[in-house]
Amino acid sequence: MNCFGPLAWARAAFAAGPGHPRGLAGPAEAESITVSAMQGRRLLWWLGLGIAIAGRGLGAPADLAHLKAAAEAGDPQAQYDYARALAASDEAGQLVWFERAARAGYAPAQEALGSHYASEARSATAERATLLRESVRWSSRAAFAGIYTAQLRIAQFYRTGEVLPKDLVAAYLWMQTGINNSPFSVIYRSSLDQLSAEMSAAERAEAEEKMKRFQPKPVTGMNAIEADLILAQLHLGQVLHGPGAPRVVINDVPFASGETKELKLGGETVRLTCFSIDEKSVLVSIAGTSYIHWLKR
Repeated sequence: MNCFGPLAWARAAFAAGPGHPRGLAGPAEAESITVSAMQGRRLLWWLGLGIAIAGRGLGAPADLAHLKAAAEAGDPQAQYDYARALAASDEAGQLVWFERAARAGYAPAQEALGSHYASEARSATAERATLLRESVRWSSRAAFAGIYTAQLRIAQFYRTGEVLPKDLVAAYLWMQTGINNSPFSVIYRSSLDQLSAEMSAAERAEAEEKMKRFQPKPVTGMNAIEADLILAQLHLGQVLHGPGAPRVVINDVPFASGETKELKLGGETVRLTCFSIDEKSVLVSIAGTSYIHWLKR
């Protein structure tokens, strides 16, 4: 008989981290991460989840009904647990419950959604950018809450620059933080070495200095990664000269200095304020936040 009993399986599995139900992959989208190790990790997690559920008796319809009632009453952890219990039987319903828990601020559900959208984007074409932005949005919230798989995923987004601005310093900060928080840190060390090799000496020095003070924590409202997600979708057009002060075109919308207007970015509306304007750059801020950025040609 295997001496690694059910309780030990469950403990080890949950130590591997929540937020990875069927179809909701972990940070395997980072190509440099060892795939076989990640597969083993997911298997371990699912073995532990199954044993833990069986141990609590949650497989019984009556118990699932109680869990659903708690979820419907607004308990975020119950919503997350109920979504996991649905698994293969109702994948669409599973996502609904994950989103309810995620919107309530439950970090494991935010990670589950971030992982799901990243996984869906792998096989998408026309909707790939939209799915990746959804992944960034939810992953960023889980990353600030301390979930290492989300932190590693955000690092990869900054590393590739596909829907976030390419920023190897930010990628390094999030990857190092994810590794520090991971119980499987040895798996990711080679990825950090590869990232470091892509950086200039100045970037490495900057990252190492910033890492001394980098302590991400949950924030109320928009976080810095979500702000970067918006700023990455802004495109600086021509400067319009005429009577009065010059205006600048951003995403086909003309702005005068000091003016605030709404922009449609994907499925959301963002209020943008334009400040200093010159021929090659403009200073903008996202209304209602403290995030300021220079848009350049």
